[in-house]
Amino acid sequence: MIRFINNNIVNLSFLIVLLIPPTTIGFVIQFILLFFLLFIKKGKKREIFSLVIFISIIISFLVNINEESSFKNNFRVFNLVLLFLFFPICKYEKIKDITLYIALSFILISQFSIAYRITGAINFFDAIYPAREIFNSEYAKELTSIQDLESYRYAGLYRNPNICAEYLSLLFIVFIIENYNKKVLFMTFISTVFFISIMLTGSRTGVITFLSVIFTYFFLTKKYKYFVSIIAFGLFSLVFNIWNLSEFRVFNIYQGFQERGSFSMKLNILMTYLNKPNLDIIHFFLGNFTIDNTFSIYKISMFDSGTSNYFYSFGLIGLFSIALFYWYLLTLKNKNVYLLMLINLFAISSGVLIIYRMSFLFILLLSNYYSLHNQRKYNDSIISSNF
Repeated sequence: MIRFINNNIVNLSFLIVLLIPPTTIGFVIQFILLFFLLFIKKGKKREIFSLVIFISIIISFLVNINEESSFKNNFRVFNLVLLFLFFPICKYEKIKDITLYIALSFILISQFSIAYRITGAINFFDAIYPAREIFNSEYAKELTSIQDLESYRYAGLYRNPNICAEYLSLLFIVFIIENYNKKVLFMTFISTVFFISIMLTGSRTGVITFLSVIFTYFFLTKKYKYFVSIIAFGLFSLVFNIWNLSEFRVFNIYQGFQERGSFSMKLNILMTYLNKPNLDIIHFFLGNFTIDNTFSIYKISMFDSGTSNYFYSFGLIGLFSIALFYWYLLTLKNKNVYLLMLINLFAISSGVLIIYRMSFLFILLLSNYYSLHNQRKYNDSIISSNF
């Protein structure tokens, strides 16, 4: 049993954190998994660029030490501190297909149970996953025709459709990384399943990320068999246009940039914050540490953007430290890392690092493939030294 856990700790951590209910017990379990990962990880080397992020967070905390911050926010930030302080947090382990299939099946079942009003399944998910968002089973209309997707979004167990699309996109990226050498028909079928699930969420960012992953992988690997998949999705889109579905939220990208579109509103909120007369240079560069006081200090209810939330919390220096870390990872010229970084398209909307559970999953996978990169680099150096 101990050997099984040690050999599958990354898979188990990934699956548990992905599907665990967002409760206090869930947060505690996530912390236990993190400490267990750090305990069994070999090597104590620290990456300088991740330490820069750690330092920027600590400085922000010291500058705002007199500000009140909720236990939830402190818990979230402490999680972020540990993730970057001990990066990489795990040794390499192949993410198994069964892990991905279990996760995808669970999410799909939760989506379709709400879409088709399967009472038993709805009661099960409502009991395990408390509804804290407005997008819960009581608000999503029964899916009676394809036209219902114009107005309704099916987020399943995550309640929030953007969050659901983000986790689905992360699953899809890992699936592509781990299965790039499979047959075209199989890849096209599974990719279509992912696409349908993302489409049900109504997330424009999800669709953009999905297509970006396909084209990026095709470009990086130059595997021309993926051209078949691209054609298949092109025909799929054509059918949707014939059915006059181009006005659906998930396909209407332009709407997000209009005056009252989601992207425009996020930008306007950020500009409102930057133009506040009580925003001083210290908080501009070092942040406010917590997002609990956005209204009490600046009369802003919420930013509704992961990037804006991170900027508000840790300032311009915090954003710069993240950019520096990402730049370092991109200089590795590793295809797996390139693909995984595409999940940061969600930083514009729901966020990545600012979300407690998502930050863990992202850094876990980043650590996993970063460790694989270092492992291959080490093996190559050993081979070279023997000649």
